[in-house]
Amino acid sequence: MEKNNKTKTLIIGVIPVLILYIIIMGFVITRYSSQKKQFIKNTVSTMKNEMKLVTIVYQSFSDFLYEKYLKDPEISSLLYQSFTEPETKDKNRAILKDKMDFLYKDLLKLSYRQLHFHLPDTESFLRMHRPEKFGDKLAPVRETVRITNLNKTVSIGFEEGRIFNGYRYVYPLSYNGKHAGSVEISISFNAIIESLTDLFNKKYTFIIKKKIIDEKVFMSEKSNYSNFCLDSTFLIDKEVSQLDFCTACSDYFTNNHKSAHKFLDKLKGGENFILPLADRKIRTLFSAVKLLNFKKEHVGYLISADTLDEYNVMKNQLVSMLIMFTVIFILILLLTEYYIWSRMRFEELAMHDKLTSIYNRHMFLEVCKHTLSRMKRFKTSSVLVMADIDLFKNINDKYGHNKGDQILNKCAEIITESIRESDVAARWGGEEFVILLPKTNLENGITTAEKIRKNIEKTDFAIDGDVTCSFGVAEFSETDTDISKIIEKADQMLYRSKDSGRNTVSG
Repeated sequence: MEKNNKTKTLIIGVIPVLILYIIIMGFVITRYSSQKKQFIKNTVSTMKNEMKLVTIVYQSFSDFLYEKYLKDPEISSLLYQSFTEPETKDKNRAILKDKMDFLYKDLLKLSYRQLHFHLPDTESFLRMHRPEKFGDKLAPVRETVRITNLNKTVSIGFEEGRIFNGYRYVYPLSYNGKHAGSVEISISFNAIIESLTDLFNKKYTFIIKKKIIDEKVFMSEKSNYSNFCLDSTFLIDKEVSQLDFCTACSDYFTNNHKSAHKFLDKLKGGENFILPLADRKIRTLFSAVKLLNFKKEHVGYLISADTLDEYNVMKNQLVSMLIMFTVIFILILLLTEYYIWSRMRFEELAMHDKLTSIYNRHMFLEVCKHTLSRMKRFKTSSVLVMADIDLFKNINDKYGHNKGDQILNKCAEIITESIRESDVAARWGGEEFVILLPKTNLENGITTAEKIRKNIEKTDFAIDGDVTCSFGVAEFSETDTDISKIIEKADQMLYRSKDSGRNTVSG
């Protein structure tokens, strides 16, 4: 009986420890799963920010070139005369080529790839990289050129062309107040990759969908591309394919079919992804981010290769935390408290809203200050859009805050996918979002807000009824200096939308 009592006491004493063990195991496994998802999300976000940083640097220099050399009245007059007097095209083309020869040679040294002039009807007037090819209308295949000549505004973004793909900066040109055409400066992905490699000490490559090249590139220029080693539906720019990293990857995947299949399955998924690979030959974390062109179409992938160190640290944390249950509970509490404090401190300093991963209010206001400065320089207008999820409190009350958070996150994704790469979206607070549309007038701002409104309205959020948003749109010009007044105006327009029955745009 005494033995039985001791056994019973032992069992009773073990039960709390066992329960604590189960709780810790559940917590650790759940936390690890969450960390893994967040790691993937952060890795993808980091790659996007890395590329954005590089392209912004090139944009700043392109802006300088435009102001210093390309906004030359003589250049504009040559284009305007060639458009209005077609018989002068050949003569003017030769003059322009001689005039731009020195600049183009310097651009090549700075890793730029193209300097291209277009007439107002989007006809290719002079390709400095292929001066013998001219006269083709670019509007059907070059959205940046079409938009710039249509709206007389700057167009920026990745785009596939008749000869090369590239990140393009297209500027309007005018002569005596009349639209004279446009000029494009572009950089190759090879230049972007070299900059990324130098800045972030990782290896990169870029692949593009074959069907895009088949649709747009001159037949005589398709030799600029070769098949991607894993999938013939993707091509790789030959400049990029000559990089050591691309050669090493091709050799590895050719000789390692299991890893090749994993990578190929991820590519076919059509989403951003990471893939850790570790064997006797390779220990690499591959990360792939979808590349969207100027029209927000998925046209390829930017792929990076980094060490597995950070990923392995995350995995090793799982083992470490499983061992921690043997340590006295007070130590776990202290470590958890320290972790929470560190996490909160990090979030206070972060630029992005934790839930939606878009900019927070502080960062948005900083971007607005920068935009005001640029507006004064280029004498352009911009638009600010305020958005508020309709009846969001009712959604939270009915479905709970977890569902509310999912809806907030999805709305942020829809907003980001519905705007240009040069636009900026942020979470203003609660269920409110704010969007900055640089170099945009009120009419186009209302159009963009209406596009976002429709995209949200038609999205299935897995609740009874539709989730809708109301929008307020306000325009500000280079003479405006107080961003708070523009925000207040947009907020007033938002309240007008609310008073008008919600799910509307007011501006």
